[in-house]
Amino acid sequence: MEHAQVPFSRAIAVWVASYITSSILALILLAISGTSEGDATPIWLVAATSVVLWIPMVAGVQFLGQRYGLGDLRVDFGITFSKSDAWGVPAGIASQLLLVTAVTWPFTQWFPEEFSSDKIEQRARELTDAAHAGWIVVLALVVVIGAPFIEELTYRGLLQGSLARRIQPRLALLSVAVFFAVIHMSPVEIPGLFAFALVLGFMRERTGRLGMCMVTHAAFNATGLVLLALT
Repeated sequence: MEHAQVPFSRAIAVWVASYITSSILALILLAISGTSEGDATPIWLVAATSVVLWIPMVAGVQFLGQRYGLGDLRVDFGITFSKSDAWGVPAGIASQLLLVTAVTWPFTQWFPEEFSSDKIEQRARELTDAAHAGWIVVLALVVVIGAPFIEELTYRGLLQGSLARRIQPRLALLSVAVFFAVIHMSPVEIPGLFAFALVLGFMRERTGRLGMCMVTHAAFNATGLVLLALT
């Protein structure tokens, strides 16, 4: 159970400030790297950009925890784990293999050009194609460890938790799921990401913690990487 009673207005304000700050830092890093638009993004740059995107977010959440909670991320936002969180592994795998496929399938029939498998996989495949030798380990750390931790802390921990104290919890779950899907800025991925975010939001609501959400998210991303590596 979380202890930080963060007002939603403060949560969204800190999210916006963190997002703007991290985006500026990422653009500066991209400019310094000399990578041009259309060039394949090297994995070191993906990792470095991820770090500069994550630092302001974590700092913002930590600030809110100190202001409205105990100042301990684990306690304030429910970053605890139990043996039952192991169920997140099959849940993440099933979400990647079955849920996302089922939810996306109607769109592939209605809009075959816009929702072709190549377009759906394009962003992830560009990353895996750019990862050679030891860089695949770096990519895995970013995608399987870093991203699930930061995104669950931010979206399910901070935003869903604070919004659920302002409106009906299920409506908060739905709203954050929509936001999570849209903020990834990839229209072809929105249906699948929205459905998966509902799963994560439900886990957050039922357990009151982020442990199972993080495990599920990690398994989901790992399964996606394995699928791309095998095809």
